[in-house]
Amino acid sequence: MLSRNRTFAFPCALAFALALVVAPPPAFAEQEPVQPGTTESEQDSAPRDGWDATKEHWYEDGEMARDHAFYDPDSDAWYWADADGSIACDKDVFIPVDESDRDKGGKWVRFDENRAMVKGEDYRYDAWYYFDPITGEMAKGITLIEDSAGPKWVYYDWTTGKMAHGEAFVNYDAEHTGWYLFDRYTGAMVHGFAYLDGDPSGKWVYYDQATGIMAYGLQLIDDAWYYLDPVTGAVSYGMTYVPTWDTWRYFDKVSGRWYEGMPMGDWQGASGGAYPSLSGRANLNVHVDIANQVVLVRDGTEVLYAMVCSSGINDCTPRGTYSVTGRGYSFYNRREAMGGRYYVQFYGDYLFHSVPTDAAGNYMPAEGEKLGQPASHGCVRLTVSDAKWLYDNLPNGTRVTIE
Repeated sequence: MLSRNRTFAFPCALAFALALVVAPPPAFAEQEPVQPGTTESEQDSAPRDGWDATKEHWYEDGEMARDHAFYDPDSDAWYWADADGSIACDKDVFIPVDESDRDKGGKWVRFDENRAMVKGEDYRYDAWYYFDPITGEMAKGITLIEDSAGPKWVYYDWTTGKMAHGEAFVNYDAEHTGWYLFDRYTGAMVHGFAYLDGDPSGKWVYYDQATGIMAYGLQLIDDAWYYLDPVTGAVSYGMTYVPTWDTWRYFDKVSGRWYEGMPMGDWQGASGGAYPSLSGRANLNVHVDIANQVVLVRDGTEVLYAMVCSSGINDCTPRGTYSVTGRGYSFYNRREAMGGRYYVQFYGDYLFHSVPTDAAGNYMPAEGEKLGQPASHGCVRLTVSDAKWLYDNLPNGTRVTIE
């Protein structure tokens, strides 16, 4: 019995040993490497497409999105994944047209505190910005937007995208080059006349009704002419030289307007600015331009002062070259039922004198309003102030040319 048992047990032990030798090891699945920027547990929960379990990363075809914009249909919003896979939050991001070559350009967009792309107006960094309602692109340059008050043109800085307020010089292309004015509160582009109080003395300027660009030079606006300083754009008042017309014109001292037959508003004041000194002028002369109703006091050909005038109706002021022969405080012509003050005689009974006076010595406003157009009986009428200045300062013997 014993020998049989031993003989029988040996083959079983051998078979067990052989089984240990030849049996293949158990199979184990090959592990994928952990993606940079994620933990092993995060990768275990990563989906093939969409958000991970923590909604901190986005996957496409099993790959985490990096340096990449993506759209989430569930939230109906665009997002941006940074280089480390984190989702852009409360920041501006440049999205290139070609993600492999940023030099090809692209667009700036903004993502809010919920990481969604901003659309429309947005106030941040102490300024207003605007983002395209479809693409989310940050607006730059002159842009038409709609707000609660209606449509308005505004300007977003070409570099920063911030909305401009007040004066701004724009020059990002040929069409948009010049000075603009934007409302200090709403940023809306200003059109038409505007007063700028930032200058030392302040000035009225004009912004084109179509483009909004500050205008310069001679401008026809609402059926009247204005002359805007060619450097500052300031509206001109009083006697002003207009290069386009190669002559002087009197622009109303209140409105800055001039038009043919315009009534003279300030017929008592000076035609222009401060009067110059006439002493020591070697070639002092007076030139009367009948066609333009202007009197020029000159030193040679240099204009020292320009004055608006009224010469004779029906061209009855004599043309030629004369000289100053005398002066007087006042006169009165009974036949014409009017007189004048501060007269300077240059040829017989022909005079420079003030706006006409009546028999009582009172100035006649209706006659004063005619300055700038022929109205006299042959004399050359001036404003009250201009006539007194000539009376006080123009020497006898001064040459007078009328043409």
